[in-house]
Amino acid sequence: MKKMKKKLLALVLCMLFAVQPILTVEAEVPALGNEEIGTKEDTIDTTEVKEENEENFEPENESEVKDDQDTVPTEGEKKEKTVLEEPETGNVLNEEEIPERSGLSEDTEKPVLYPDTLTIDNVEANVGDIINFGVKVEDNVGLDRVIIEWKNLDNNSFITWKTMTYNMVTEKYEYSLKIEESMTAGHWIIDSVGAYDISGNYKFLSYGIDNKYGGTWDFYIKNDSIDSESPSIEKSSIRISKHEAKVGDDIVISVKAYDNIGITRINVDICKSEEIIGKQYNMTYNEDTGFYEYTFKPDQTNVGRYYIGSVYAYDAAGNSSSVKFSKYDVDAIWIIITDEEFDYDCEVINLQGVSGDNIEYSYSYNKYDNVRMRIFDDSVVGYIQQRISISNTTKEVDGVFIPYKSGKTTVEVYSINSNEILKVYTIEVVPKKYSTCIDKSVSGKFLSSVKQTYSVMYNNEKLDSVVKLLSYSESTVGTSTIRECEYGYELKFGEIGNRRVSIIGDADKKEIVVDIQTLEHDFSEEWTIDKETSCDKTGSKSHHCLRCDEKKDITEIPKIAHDYAKEWTVDKNPTCIEKGSKSHHCAICGEKGDIQEIEALGHDYTDWTLIQLPTYESDGLEIRTCSRCDSREERKVPKLEIIIPETPKVQIESLDSNNIKLWWKKVSGDVWYEIYRANVISGEYELLFNVSNSEEVITCTLGANTGIPYYYKVRAANYQNGNLIHGKFSNIVEGKAELSILSGLTAKPAGVNKVSLSWDSVPEAKGYLIYAQKDGKYGYCGMTTRGTTFTDLKALDTDYNFYWVFPYVEDENGKMYPGKCEKYVFAKGVTLAVTDLKAVSQKGSVKLTWTASKGAEGYLIYGKTETGNYGYIGMTTLGTTYTDKKASNKEYNFYWVYPYHKDKSGKMIVGGTPKYVYGKAK
Repeated sequence: MKKMKKKLLALVLCMLFAVQPILTVEAEVPALGNEEIGTKEDTIDTTEVKEENEENFEPENESEVKDDQDTVPTEGEKKEKTVLEEPETGNVLNEEEIPERSGLSEDTEKPVLYPDTLTIDNVEANVGDIINFGVKVEDNVGLDRVIIEWKNLDNNSFITWKTMTYNMVTEKYEYSLKIEESMTAGHWIIDSVGAYDISGNYKFLSYGIDNKYGGTWDFYIKNDSIDSESPSIEKSSIRISKHEAKVGDDIVISVKAYDNIGITRINVDICKSEEIIGKQYNMTYNEDTGFYEYTFKPDQTNVGRYYIGSVYAYDAAGNSSSVKFSKYDVDAIWIIITDEEFDYDCEVINLQGVSGDNIEYSYSYNKYDNVRMRIFDDSVVGYIQQRISISNTTKEVDGVFIPYKSGKTTVEVYSINSNEILKVYTIEVVPKKYSTCIDKSVSGKFLSSVKQTYSVMYNNEKLDSVVKLLSYSESTVGTSTIRECEYGYELKFGEIGNRRVSIIGDADKKEIVVDIQTLEHDFSEEWTIDKETSCDKTGSKSHHCLRCDEKKDITEIPKIAHDYAKEWTVDKNPTCIEKGSKSHHCAICGEKGDIQEIEALGHDYTDWTLIQLPTYESDGLEIRTCSRCDSREERKVPKLEIIIPETPKVQIESLDSNNIKLWWKKVSGDVWYEIYRANVISGEYELLFNVSNSEEVITCTLGANTGIPYYYKVRAANYQNGNLIHGKFSNIVEGKAELSILSGLTAKPAGVNKVSLSWDSVPEAKGYLIYAQKDGKYGYCGMTTRGTTFTDLKALDTDYNFYWVFPYVEDENGKMYPGKCEKYVFAKGVTLAVTDLKAVSQKGSVKLTWTASKGAEGYLIYGKTETGNYGYIGMTTLGTTYTDKKASNKEYNFYWVYPYHKDKSGKMIVGGTPKYVYGKAK
């Protein structure tokens, strides 16, 4: 009986490897077509390899593998996202985006307005039209209001603040302005746009500051029913009758102004420092002069310095214009009012000058001070030119005043910092005087800071004489532009008499006064030699006018004979290549006679001198020079012959995971070898070290980072005649210290659409790249840096999945370099074979029990008797038990239980092959 049982057991074991369920694929090795079995590193593309998400990483052990439904959060883990609607814009914000508004952090951030988003949809509008304005505004917590204001550039009128509303379509704040009949026509601008947030922070855009950043600011209104033209004030016409006055004097201030419909009021401000004294003074029109005038009569309280601050003009329609001066303006109009004589506590310099000519001045001050000049009557001295030099402690200033018409004025040099007067110049100007003869002209030059046209006046009549601009220049000092114009004039009169001529600028009205006296010629009784006589030319003499260059009684002086010297004079010395000459010279005029040539001397060369030694790369050079001139000759000295070392042919191989080997055959000659390495073939090569030429085959072992390719080249070198000579570089070879080939790779089913991979660890590997072939398509499957296992959660269940695992390393830039895989493995993603399968004999049956296979939807039961055929017995979807009620009680029954699941089409996919069990019915 025991022998029979042993035979039966052997028979069953043989059958075990032959039998399979009807629904499974036979277990032959699957074919890969023309694919190469084993390593596939040449097909790996690591450019898109990335660490997979958590569901694709294999667990530490199989018990930790979870089905997809295990990763679904429980009800307690779910988090509802709160949404709030922002009142201003209606934008929906996620809870994470809601700004912090707790009392712990105060909002101090101002709103942001974008000038370049400013828009106007109608830049030319008539009465009744609507103009829409828009601008983009943002804030970190929320906006309270956005407001806008407009200004008319022609008459300075305003349309004051209006509140803009938010448009969710355009995402801008907008305002619609309707053009009313009461609005003044002309050129308008958006003067300002302001925004306030709910925390009270605010920010404004201003036309004067922000229009350079873009956006549309200007628009025009047409309205024929309203006068929009402002009065015009002629700034250059503003005058005062006295620049230096005493208490009780009448000072007449006058100006010219015009308007298209009529001026109703003109006011003038008189300022001391920055304050207006008294009130605005109304000016009245003087029909005789054509000026608007005001007579200022200072009292004892007005002693000091004053200037015209501003002039305002208004018309009947309410349009206005103004001219304003600062006390620092160059063209400010000053008045000095004294009680008796003005007493200065500083140095006072009295200067006198002539109209149009320079008057020199100089002063110094602390270099850290800010100093300016104040001219009380710029019609007397109207132009200042100065230069500044700086020492360690002071600034030294020197320059010239350019006086104009005759008169007196005062120039004060004062400190802006302390308002202290540092120096005073009292200047008296008299007309420039000329005395000339009839039909002769007088000419001169003068400077001005204004580029303009000049008129020449005599007895209130304009003369034909022309004043020309001779030169013009500009220079910048700080923020000021200094202009210098030089003018020239020429005046001619055809009759005797005394005349006072005024040269007047048409723009600044400044006046240069010239007194001209025209007389008859006054000829001298003595002769003047106009041209000296000589041996070959006649001379001349005449009587000259004592006032001009006019001549009379012009008389010729006869020429004289030559007086040649007996001695030779060398007129031209001979040189090495040119002839010379000699002659006899006249003692009176220097005329040459008996001119003869002197032969050229020829070169007198020195010996040859070596100035550049020949080398192996270039010729040498010798020269020789002439001792009499700068001529020189050169000739080459042939370069030295060099022997370039031969080029080695290099080979390479990997020794292990840390070393590679280079070798080449010895080249002829006494040389050594330089070994170079680079990270990329076309990159920069670094010299590693030198090796000698001692062996027939030169071998070098080099350490290298595992798995990372390097590029090597070698060249021979030696010294020849003291010079380092290099041969050509060898062929470039690529090599790397290879990672060990990955081995021990296995694959086995791990559940529905799951295959579990494991392999032996590869030393030095950073991680492992998993590639797979499914449905005939080969590609990246996943990666791991956490161990030597991986579970493919997307495996095919109806066909075999083929797998390769490649170890890899990374360089310092994170680039991957894969190694090799020993072989491929394959498996299906099916349910695992059942475990703990048992058969229990019962009366008239055999009961089977087993442990559930995860993911199985049911189980197929196959079996046979000792003498019967293998085949299907039954199935169950209700649990992990099955009772075979047809079991034999005479011989053993053998059983196999196969788990299965169904694909999308409902087809059964059989899982792993189980161990068999056996039993008899009682």
